[in-house]
Amino acid sequence: MSRHSISKRPASRLRAEPPSVRSPGELMATASSIAEDAASRYEAQAGRMRRAGADALASAYDELARQQREQIGRSLSRFVGATHAAACLLAVEGLLDDEGTDAAAVELLDPYRIFAVAVRNCERAFAFWSYVAAQASSAEVRQAAEYLAGRELARVAWLRRRRRSSYHALRGRADRRAAVPDAMESRLAALLVEKMATCDGDDAGRRELEALARQTRERAAQLARAPFDPSLPSLKHAPFLPDAAWNGAGALCEALLDRYLELAGEARDEAERSRAQAFAAELIACLRFLRTL
Repeated sequence: MSRHSISKRPASRLRAEPPSVRSPGELMATASSIAEDAASRYEAQAGRMRRAGADALASAYDELARQQREQIGRSLSRFVGATHAAACLLAVEGLLDDEGTDAAAVELLDPYRIFAVAVRNCERAFAFWSYVAAQASSAEVRQAAEYLAGRELARVAWLRRRRRSSYHALRGRADRRAAVPDAMESRLAALLVEKMATCDGDDAGRRELEALARQTRERAAQLARAPFDPSLPSLKHAPFLPDAAWNGAGALCEALLDRYLELAGEARDEAERSRAQAFAAELIACLRFLRTL
């Protein structure tokens, strides 16, 4: 799934009906495969964070990877005989979703966002195993699926606590500001104007930046005249962006794009959804140009 796709489907719901499970071995082998996939993704992200010098973010991913590795060990130790007898693994489409964090600018990531994505993945896994248990063709498969659903439920509780503590930690930091679209648009316009000064000898680039800054100011003016509904979840509980994101045109443009995609998914009427999508389309073009500089 594209990280910029617009959907009104809650992120924690299953995207497809799980396939039937024929044996406890098949089920537990599938569980191990899912956990291995998740652990590998988290470990790759931890490596990316370390290379960027973001040790706190690397530690959050390390914690998630370690938990997934432990999950594999628990699954194998509890059903070792059945797992060894498994003939194949099930293909589970779309169960894990990094929601764009694998490609997001490091400046836009924080422990709260990392744990929030992990919560939704865990909720999907709980729904998956609960469905498998309800549709089980044998008592053995049902018991194994119920065990896995219980493990995911415990993980959801733990991840929610980590998400909550990360949120409160961010609120208390002086280098974090709420990602409110109108303030972000005003700041982006100023950053685009600043970038014009670096376009010595590049008249075409300067004209493009001038046009993008004008377009950004027009969006800010629209928001001042007619703001989005403040009761929408992504505005009522706006995320916090670090100063590094507010001071980089590319990172701020990407953050704004994410905000409008969220608003498009939450909008309660077609006009507001269309407006958010139109704003998002403009930000995609802006971001594409900034990445060429």
